[in-house]
Amino acid sequence: AYVESCMAPYADHPGFYGLQLVDEPTYKQFKAIGEVYKSIRRVRPGTFVQCNLCPLDNNSFADARYPAGDDIYTRFEQYLRDWLRESGADYIMYDSYPFKANGIMDTFIRGLQIAGKVCRDENVKFYHVAQSCAINRAGQPYLREVNEDDMYWQINMALGHGVKQLAYFTYWTKQDNQTNGEFFIDGASFMTRDGKKTDLYPVMQQIHAEIRKFAPVIMQFDFNVSRYVAKRPTSLPASYIASAEDSATF
Repeated sequence: AYVESCMAPYADHPGFYGLQLVDEPTYKQFKAIGEVYKSIRRVRPGTFVQCNLCPLDNNSFADARYPAGDDIYTRFEQYLRDWLRESGADYIMYDSYPFKANGIMDTFIRGLQIAGKVCRDENVKFYHVAQSCAINRAGQPYLREVNEDDMYWQINMALGHGVKQLAYFTYWTKQDNQTNGEFFIDGASFMTRDGKKTDLYPVMQQIHAEIRKFAPVIMQFDFNVSRYVAKRPTSLPASYIASAEDSATF
């Protein structure tokens, strides 16, 4: 009843699509979030309820959000499964930004593999938020600016692991900045802060046009397994595959 009263002013508006819940929640919040998620769907069936989860990462922020377990990989998998159990959601969504200032995130591919496996096992959809920004943290470079090759790489990685919906962080350079915290580099997203299109804008138009052409083919398939093959030593740094599963055995 409380959720229904909160939604009453806008639930029947023709422009209403969905609601956003807690961003990057800890597993301890899942029970409460799940109750709200289910209530929204009872009040207005068909409403899209967005809850963006934490990615697989070995930093302290993400680590504190997973339930206890043997290692970071099993804990992340349990985190995803706990979300589905508590919410009854028909999808998993998380954001993962691989292009660090000093290389590619070493857990990015393993995260896609684990999430793809969970979505396969639980028969739910896989949604993904890709990197389209550059960030400094406390004055130091944290995420670097992305280019055309970067966008093709991360989108193809996502599609290959069964992702059915893509979003980006950010379309528009984020306005909320702190010089002693997260500071978003203007011009590194699709749009500058004052509304000008960047070089990334037409690149993404082209990529999205290609995705639409490919969609009738790839949407017929669900993710099963991914593998990688590498010859050592590699001519380029390849630490980002170090944690990835290299066989078809799960």
